Amino acid sequence: MALVGLILLILRRFKIDRINANSSWQDKLVLVWLLITLVLGLCTIFVSMGHLDGHEMVKLMHWAQHIVTFRGDAAAYLADVNFLFKLHIFMGMTFFFIFPFTRMVHVWSGFASVAYIGRAWQLVRRR
Repeated sequence: MALVGLILLILRRFKIDRINANSSWQDKLVLVWLLITLVLGLCTIFVSMGHLDGHEMVKLMHWAQHIVTFRGDAAAYLADVNFLFKLHIFMGMTFFFIFPFTRMVHVWSGFASVAYIGRAWQLVRRR
């Protein structure tokens, strides 16, 4: 479902003139970046089906544990995993680099703020 919604969002952003005119190239980049990351993640399902013993997932689990606990030998766990996993991880991790330069940064100023919950309703009028 996320894939269908993302594709509809991209089509809306590119095809509707009003929305396209109010969108920056960064807005479009984020959506395409997320689509590529999602499709790569879905493609890894077929690779995982060839490793039903879970050995590949254990490597990725150890990599994630090493990243979270700031251990330096994390890259060794990715050395012999399938290229699709590496590409999916690359796209996912680099998303955090482009995140602050797009409208996605509003996530932190909106719902992450406690003051947002108690704020007054905004009245928006058409001109």
